[in-house]
This record gives sequence, structure tokens and C-alpha cells, in this order.
Amino acid sequence: MGNRVSVEGCGRMSSLSVASRSLRLIALAALAAALTACGGGGGGGDDGGNPPPPPERGTVTATVLDDTFSTPISGATVTVTIGTTTLDETTGADGTATVNDVPVGSVTATASAPGFLTSAAQGKTVTANGTTDFDFTLERAPAEAAGGVLTVLPVGSLDPNGRTFTFTMRVVIVDENFEHVPGLGDSNFSLAACTPVTVGSSLPECVRGTQLANDHAYIVNTTPPGVLQQDPAGPPRPYAATMLLDQSGSIRGTDPTDARIFSTKVFLQGLGTSDRALLAAFAEGTEGNTIAQIPEEPVTFYPCSAAPCPSPPQFTGTGSGLFESVDSLAATEGGGTPMYDALVIAINATRDNAPTGISDQRLAVVMFSDGLDTTCGFAACVPIRQGVIDLAQPDDPNIRDVDLFTIGLSSGVDSASLAELAIKGNGTYLFAENANQLIPIYGSLGALLSDSLPTYEMTWTVDAQADNVFLNGRSVIGRLTVDTGTAEPFELRFIAPIFEL
Repeated sequence: MGNRVSVEGCGRMSSLSVASRSLRLIALAALAAALTACGGGGGGGDDGGNPPPPPERGTVTATVLDDTFSTPISGATVTVTIGTTTLDETTGADGTATVNDVPVGSVTATASAPGFLTSAAQGKTVTANGTTDFDFTLERAPAEAAGGVLTVLPVGSLDPNGRTFTFTMRVVIVDENFEHVPGLGDSNFSLAACTPVTVGSSLPECVRGTQLANDHAYIVNTTPPGVLQQDPAGPPRPYAATMLLDQSGSIRGTDPTDARIFSTKVFLQGLGTSDRALLAAFAEGTEGNTIAQIPEEPVTFYPCSAAPCPSPPQFTGTGSGLFESVDSLAATEGGGTPMYDALVIAINATRDNAPTGISDQRLAVVMFSDGLDTTCGFAACVPIRQGVIDLAQPDDPNIRDVDLFTIGLSSGVDSASLAELAIKGNGTYLFAENANQLIPIYGSLGALLSDSLPTYEMTWTVDAQADNVFLNGRSVIGRLTVDTGTAEPFELRFIAPIFEL
């Protein structure tokens, strides 16, 4: 009988019959082929055909704080670099980010956030299944010079033809370190001529009257300004101020770095011994695709994490105690802008809850906004705005005045209305062209509230190109450009009421 070689594999029996010795080599070759086809034999390397183990990996965690207050920065980007590979993760509300599946070995990490300077790179070693911690402290990007308009008043009698109007303006100018900029002269200030250019605009651009048809062009016939002088600062007086922050949906676009939050903390940190502050935010209903997010509409007084909020609102002399509440505003943007409703509530809350027994105390509401009131149109807002001013500055000597300070951000803000509220409300209108200017504005706010910041006073004359433009009851809207010589020129927006002295 011939020899028989059997091979088990591939799930069945294979047989090879070998009739003679001379065929054994052929049978052995067939056997090797069969073993190879079934995955047998010595192929597949030292692991017996199993896949190689995965590379060893670890975890990186990073905490990112702001340099000024040592508070967490939400939304910062942590970047981990291994050779030519980078891994990114974003910090949460606690300022912490976790980067998983980082290959073991030497890595570098950096942290960055909008409005802050990027950190220096840090190097560490990631170990298998271990956690490597990084700590970053970021500095704010440099602030910019800014300023505000305190008063604008007519000079002399009005032109009977309504073609010429002369007014004085008192302004404050501060640098990026919140300090008064001294030594400015005529050449540092320029007033722009104005021509309405927006077709179908819902707001006047040069002259405000009772109707949009009252808007007309004007030119400036005093260049440089006349009677420019610097007024020294007076002794500081204590204040109790309500900080009223616009939390409508548009804030996400105009203040993406949350500069208003950082700036508010700068102000709160600088409260004097006798100064008091109350924190409030406003938004209402639905505007576009955004819904109001603050706990109580239209105004929430803080501390408050959920409605109903504690009542009555409490002023504090320890501003840092409000930092957590201020930081929470970064996640509560949405809804419309009930500006005048919010001011009424804030004025009453300030008058009713300000501490007593502090001599010469000034009461104030400081409102920040980036847009227009969304509850009334141009004509309907006129009497409402005047009603707010009358509520803040009543004729009754037995009712304490509440001075109105307004801060406008972005080109879309209703500067004329905010300026009117401040100028008629015995306060200051501060305009920021960009979010970086909010820092010196809020940084100098304490000195403004306490009447201890030097000012510049100047006189301007403007000419209309038609009769009956500058009439009693109307206002001139303008833009003053300031060039300190050491920073980029910037604008101060103002409104000059026209009335008989």
C-alpha cells in the first residue's frame, strides 16, 4: 500500500497518497502549501500572527488663569505638541482642559485665548497611563487709550436763523493704564463735519429733532477748537453705583473676548473704602435666534444663580465678592435689549437700596450696551428716554438724584441716545470703538464717579448749509477725534443739546 499523509486545517481533512518514495518530495511540498494556505507554519512573526500592541499613551491636563485676578479663563485653547503632531482642547468654565491619548515622551504645551497674550511654551514628559499637569497664567492683551464726554452746553444766544451753533465740551482722556493723559493742546483734537449718508436710516446722524427729516449736514468753522483748557481734578467723593450690563444676544459678536467682564472686575477691585457697588444685568424675551439667559427678566441683580433672586438687592464694598457673579455672565448672553425698562428698575433700586450715612455720597447707574433699545422705535423712544432722565434727576429736592453714566461699544450702538442720557443725567458718555478700550474706561470709572479725574474743556462752532437747522429743542450729533501722539487716534461720540440759556 502506498504511504498516506493527512493534514487537518481549514476545517476539513486533506489527504495525499504517495505511491513511491520518489514522490515524497512532491508530497512534502504539497503539505507545506496546505499549511501555508491554512495559516499554519512558522509565518506571521514572533507574535504568532497577533497584531502588535498599541503604542503607550498618557493624558495631559492644563489649567488656564488670568494674570490679574487668578480666575479661570473659559474658552482658552490648550495646544500640545509632540514632534510634528499637535493636539488641541478647549477649557471649560473652570479653566481646565484635558487632552487624551497623548503619545508618551517629551511634549510641549501652550495656552491662548482671545484678548490675552499667548503663553510661553512649557515642556514636560508624558508617561504611559499617567497624567501630566500644566498650569498657565495669561496676561491681557495691551489696552488702548480711551475717553468720554462729560458735558456739552450751548454758548451764548442761539442764531435766530438756525444756521450757526456754538457749544462747549468737557472730556476726559485716559491712557491704557487708566491714567489721565496730560499736556494735550489744540492740535490733539479735531471735530468732523457731518453729512447724513445712510439711505433709509432709522436714526438721525447729524442733527436730532422730533422727526428724521430734521437731520441735516453741517461743517466745522473752528479748527482747532477755541478756549481749550485743562480743568484739575477735585477731591474724591464716595459713591454708590449700580453696574448695569447689557446681556443681549448681540454681545456675543461685539465682545467675543468678554472684555466687559474683565473690565468690570477691574472696576470692582478698585472700590474705595466708602464706595459701594451693585451688579445687575439686563436682557429680555427673544431677539432673532437668541433667547434671554439671565435668571430674571428684564433685570437680574447679583449674586443670583436662579430665579427668584434674593431681595432686596445688596450693595457691597468688597468688589471681589462679586467676581464669581461677573464671570457667570460669559454664559448668559441672549435675547433683546430693554434698555429703558432696565434703567427705570436700576434707578429705583439704586435710590432705594444705597447705604445711608455716608457724607456727600453720589448715587449713580452705569449702563453698558452695544446696541439699540428693542422695545421702541426712534419717535416712541424720545418721551421714554426723557422720562428716564426725569426719574433719575427729579426736581423734588427731597428725592436724591441718581446720575447716569453710559458706556457704548461698537459702531452699531445708539450713541446719540446714550450720550443724551449721560449728559442730561449729570454723568459721562464713554464710547469704545472696540472691546480693548473697555479696560481703560472701566479702570478710570472710579475716578470719574468720584469726580477726581482731570478734564479738558473746549469750544466748537458748527455751520449748517440751510436755515432752521439748529433750533431750540434739537441736538447736534458729532464725533470728536483724539490723537494723544502716543497711541492710535480714537473717537469720542457726543450729542450737544440746543436750547436757550
